[in-house]
Amino acid sequence: MKKLSSLLIMLLILFPAIADDAVSHSAEAKVVSSVSGYLLHGFLTKADNSLRDTTTIDNALGENGVDLNYTIKTNQSCNLMVGAVITPFKQETDSGDNAASILIDSVSVNGVLVTPKYDNRYDFQAFTFDTTTTAMAVDQENHYELIDFSSEIGKTQYDYVIHITANKYQVEQAPAGHYVSSVALSLTYKD
Repeated sequence: MKKLSSLLIMLLILFPAIADDAVSHSAEAKVVSSVSGYLLHGFLTKADNSLRDTTTIDNALGENGVDLNYTIKTNQSCNLMVGAVITPFKQETDSGDNAASILIDSVSVNGVLVTPKYDNRYDFQAFTFDTTTTAMAVDQENHYELIDFSSEIGKTQYDYVIHITANKYQVEQAPAGHYVSSVALSLTYKD
């Protein structure tokens, strides 16, 4: 009996906090969570509903033009301007000399015609010019303000169709070959 009471006294001496906490406190768990904000944009690939930063469309000189499926995904409220530089179609040649070009005839977003802007407000880092061309004149003629964007908190996806048509007369008169145009998009916050 002496051994048992001294063992019991030793246990109380070794674990007094456990015995005390078990009596006076109850277990408590706090869960704190948050959803981070995001802003993504790119060309929508409909096959797997993914966004890409580049896309290639074949036969862009067709009579009906081409559609670029562009998407902005965000869960935050923001005001943006989506700008673009769209280059004329340039013929790719082996030497690069005397390449023919075909101008852009029209650009529309979701069926609404967009005209070029003649200012230099945007910084299109992904876009470069050949140093032998008149870069400033070409740069200013091909600026477009495509989308005046305002989002709502919680809505995640905004889809747009950018439609580009080449000058039909120049397409008919152009020499045979491979022609390329580039579209560089940029987001600018308006707030």
